[in-house]
Amino acid sequence: MFHGIYLTTKERTYGYYVRILVDVDLSGPLPNSVMVELPDDCILVKVMYENLPLKCIVCGNIGHDRTQCQR
Repeated sequence: MFHGIYLTTKERTYGYYVRILVDVDLSGPLPNSVMVELPDDCILVKVMYENLPLKCIVCGNIGHDRTQCQR
């Protein structure tokens, strides 16, 4: 679910990167690219994540890794 886009990105006043805020289903794998629909075109854009929480590969819960898992 798309939440918004930074004003500097929207107005193209800063940088060459787009930073957006979205909801992501953390129960599955994170996408490494997304399709962006433009008025006359579609482009595939690489995704770079910031500030991801720890995710345990043992139990699948967010907030700890496998070394701290209670299972």
